[in-house]
Amino acid sequence: MVDTISFTTMAAIIAIGLIIWYFNQKQAAALVRMARATEDTHMIAVKNRRDAHKQQPFEMSVFDWVAKKLDNEAKPLEIISKSQKPMWVNLRCQNGSRVVISPLSPTELKPVLNAQRAKSKLSQAEEPLLGTFRKGLTTKEVSLRDDEWFDMEADTIGKKAGVDWGEVTRLFFYSVTPKASK
Repeated sequence: MVDTISFTTMAAIIAIGLIIWYFNQKQAAALVRMARATEDTHMIAVKNRRDAHKQQPFEMSVFDWVAKKLDNEAKPLEIISKSQKPMWVNLRCQNGSRVVISPLSPTELKPVLNAQRAKSKLSQAEEPLLGTFRKGLTTKEVSLRDDEWFDMEADTIGKKAGVDWGEVTRLFFYSVTPKASK
């Protein structure tokens, strides 16, 4: 008799466990579908906002946009030079410093510039693009995480500056301070 009661109790516990497991699986599947639907709705809203923003003209100049992204640390005055391969734009600022903008990270840009510099005797006569001393170089990364419209603005600014880096998700701003004169 005790064996029958314990067997029945054990069977009931297992049955309840299976029922709970089954309904938890159904609830988990429903939550996954709900999360997917919510994400799809959010992505549609983001796409609609981006499409509406693309329709609005972007009137900011290259210099104002760079100053805004650098938090007005330096106000660019003119474009000194630009390159398509590797892609960069070199700007002169009011305080005598320079700002180099590139979609390439420091670990990607420096080796390419060093290789180009080694090949050309003329480029060895002028100051390197990223300066001659490390203490005078600061790097700031600005990306899509910082601004929802960053990629569209960067594309427009790149075209205004004469380079076509497209809708990049990040740009690196290299601030090069001038070497102190002796």
